[in-house]
Amino acid sequence: MRAVLCAGLFLTAVTVLGFGLGVLLRHTAAALCVLFGLLFLAWPAARAVEGFSYLPDRWLLVNAADALVTTHPITGPNAVRTPGVSAAALEILVYLVVVLGLGAGRNRHDP
Repeated sequence: MRAVLCAGLFLTAVTVLGFGLGVLLRHTAAALCVLFGLLFLAWPAARAVEGFSYLPDRWLLVNAADALVTTHPITGPNAVRTPGVSAAALEILVYLVVVLGLGAGRNRHDP
């Protein structure tokens, strides 16, 4: 039940993140491109710097989604990359607060 609820909350968070990017950038195509980049293109970029640090991997939205919707503990080589459930929820919350905060600031200063 937790995995199903977290999957729905993750999709809601991605929708709100897209809304915040739209408010911040004020251009629909740019917001969609940035959201696409955050969801799909950040993964290969994080793999490129994997030899130096696992930190970019731990802050990917895809890995947070994996942590939230899994029903069994993650084992193998991806266990280092995937945050815990509470860390994944906090990570998504940080993404939302930053993007919505920047969008609200842009909306307040530039009507």
